[in-house]
Amino acid sequence: MLYVDDDGGVLVYQVENQGCAYWGVLLKDLEQDDPPTVTRLDGLGAQWEPWEARLSVACVAMVMSEFVLLDEGPTDYLELEEGTDLGRAFRRLPDVGRETGPDVLMREIAGEFVNVRARTGAVLDTVREAVPGDWLEG
Repeated sequence: MLYVDDDGGVLVYQVENQGCAYWGVLLKDLEQDDPPTVTRLDGLGAQWEPWEARLSVACVAMVMSEFVLLDEGPTDYLELEEGTDLGRAFRRLPDVGRETGPDVLMREIAGEFVNVRARTGAVLDTVREAVPGDWLEG
């Protein structure tokens, strides 16, 4: 769904399923080949904040995020403990997340949360062992 927000300054391209977060592109930036994106969380004084530096990256991140959130298959969620460094154990994909190889896809969000999808439960267990914390499903 594409629409211009109520203030008329942002073309919204994604809305969180409960309507509490929005992603878009400032109308003034639409003339750029690959414009930066913004996000807004609902609440008092909600402001549009910078998100991804390029719309192409935001689109890849959006598809990846939806994939790791599917209910089917081995998947989990973790609220990261302060100071957790995923870079020691996992290879970073440019601008969109992390992966351990062809069997695991991780989406790190603002250094605070991680969504994970694995090909098998055993591989997901390996990720849980590598990243300590109170996993939602584990």
